[in-house]
Amino acid sequence: MYRQALRWAPNIKILRLSDSLNIGNGFWRIIGGLQKLTSLTMYSVSFRGDIPANEVAHVAGLRVLSLNISNSRVFSLLQVLNSTMLSRLNCDPNSLDTLLVGGPVETLETLTISDSEINIQSMHITFSKVPYIRKLTIYSHTEENSTEVVPRSSPTLLPNLQSLKCFFPLLAFLAPGRPLVSLHVLDDDSPPLDLGTILGSHSLLGFPPDIEELKTPGPEATTKLTTLITDAWFPLTDLALQHTILFRILLRTFPALLQFQLDDPVTWKRFSVDEAWRVLVPDKYREEVVAQLKAGDYDMVDHEGYL
Repeated sequence: MYRQALRWAPNIKILRLSDSLNIGNGFWRIIGGLQKLTSLTMYSVSFRGDIPANEVAHVAGLRVLSLNISNSRVFSLLQVLNSTMLSRLNCDPNSLDTLLVGGPVETLETLTISDSEINIQSMHITFSKVPYIRKLTIYSHTEENSTEVVPRSSPTLLPNLQSLKCFFPLLAFLAPGRPLVSLHVLDDDSPPLDLGTILGSHSLLGFPPDIEELKTPGPEATTKLTTLITDAWFPLTDLALQHTILFRILLRTFPALLQFQLDDPVTWKRFSVDEAWRVLVPDKYREEVVAQLKAGDYDMVDHEGYL
């Protein structure tokens, strides 16, 4: 069915394949013939064997801008794919290493590493081959049996990184020394994180001395970060404490901060450093917040006028 459909769509630019196992080798020729293809997604896809020699040239001729191969085993494609124009990639660590065997991918700007265990030491080599990454998302954990302290990465690694989304243990490796604008700390609830842990201190009410771990060296260090999001468990209704965290801790270190979000329900936001802060609740959480208000769970104060 795939083959028949694609034969009638030679000018297709975006292709998504999902939940397809053991696709025959003849399909590579069809994919390689889509010369206008710019975005290729393969989710839970596997092919039978390697790409036959008579079809390698067709696949090697592809110059996709975006490639998503999460949860797929397509190593034979990665070994021959022309990555000279690739700017967006979503894959597991093994697939990434396979792609980079052919050399650095200097066009890659957005990288998502899907759920899997990663080896911190090997990341030094991997990230040295993608020097122009600006947005990095890592849903992977460090190796389960690793007892080593996560080291800091080389200051020359990922010099252009502006947006980082990862689990807490990887912060010490990836955050220091980067010109970050957006930081999203993931949490897998085992055990649940609190904001004090994320900021490197057990105290939420004072200036945490270890918050320096998240700062980049140099005069621009405290001015670039504009977005901080955490998935840490936090009381939805404790707006007074959130206010304290924002004004007594975060803004001292990140004065350019424009958005602060603790999990999904509540976002503190301002549109410029000269504007007042406001608390925003997404539409999907409004019923929950109203229910909390009716139950008397909110402290009915205006928090110094910021609500």
